[in-house]
Amino acid sequence: MGMSARREAEAIRDVLTDPQKRANYDANLEVSDSDSDSDPNIYPHFNEAKMEAKAPEAQFRYANTDAGTEFDLEISGWNLSFNLTSKYSFKGEMTELSGRQVDAMAIGFQIALGKNTSSSEWEDPTVNDIAIRVAQVPNFRRVAGLETMYKELSASSRSLIIRISSELSILGPTAYVTAPFEFGFDFDMNPSSLKPTARPATFPVATHLIFSRKEFPEYLKTTHTSQKCPEYAIKQDEALKGLDTFVDLGSEYWMRVRYGGVAMYRLAAVGHRLGDEGRKPMGGYRFC
Repeated sequence: MGMSARREAEAIRDVLTDPQKRANYDANLEVSDSDSDSDPNIYPHFNEAKMEAKAPEAQFRYANTDAGTEFDLEISGWNLSFNLTSKYSFKGEMTELSGRQVDAMAIGFQIALGKNTSSSEWEDPTVNDIAIRVAQVPNFRRVAGLETMYKELSASSRSLIIRISSELSILGPTAYVTAPFEFGFDFDMNPSSLKPTARPATFPVATHLIFSRKEFPEYLKTTHTSQKCPEYAIKQDEALKGLDTFVDLGSEYWMRVRYGGVAMYRLAAVGHRLGDEGRKPMGGYRFC
């Protein structure tokens, strides 16, 4: 045994035979092991440097077709596309709302819209207002929820906010490597919008929809004052000036909806003004 090896053996024996030195060695070893958890190659989404970094600015492309407008969007590590019916026209303005986080658990954006009342889709709709296809969610997560807020502030000011959230798998990082998420629905549930000739529109008006893979708590089916209810966001929106009159949607307030192979639970609220003549919206109304 060489001199260097002999010294190493003596040092190890010295540590193992001295209780105090052994305790200090074990404590240092535990600290070293815990530090390995911050290795970005082991837990990339918990790395502090990565969490503090900013994602690139959202990139989107769109094209107008006879059927409507097609969008492709890359935002905070997500990759998605969506089709907008020809009932609406895109005004070329998109605003990112999710803070440019790296590998974000949720994303949000807003698009400016106009109405195309000359479209045949107004009289005889053949497709949903919007169909969303999420091709990629960071870190092998899956879409857990979807939320939209469609606002009409005036005849020339309309916008749609879309927020999509994701969830982690308890079965491991590859559990949700599945086909892309696809879901289509109508985001405008204002009764007067369904038949524009029925009566003049009154502004502002808004439709708030909340979709979830998991069933909503029972109390949300009958309680309309909780912060988790769709009415709450409408009443808190500064641009809507505290709307407190809502269409009575009946059984469509809470329901389970399906699009293709995806089933989700939905809560819906439509807030509006009654108008100078106090006209009641179709289906009745209630205050909240």
